[in-house]
Amino acid sequence: NIKLNRAIVLLKTTNFTVQEVIFRCGFNNRSYFYREFFKLYNMTPKEYKDKHNIKENEHKTNSTDIDSANSHLL
Repeated sequence: NIKLNRAIVLLKTTNFTVQEVIFRCGFNNRSYFYREFFKLYNMTPKEYKDKHNIKENEHKTNSTDIDSANSHLL
């Protein structure tokens, strides 16, 4: 589903709320969006967003830690 694929991209790459993602992707029925999303991903959109953001934040933290650790080498 093109709309659900777009929703995944927005959930991963923006700070939009789930409500805003639903609106921006053109879903008219919130319940339908949640039901279809859960069927495909076995989690709610919020759970998906939170899970992705944790991984993203860990990556940013690790990159910052590495940069800080290497700064003394310059």
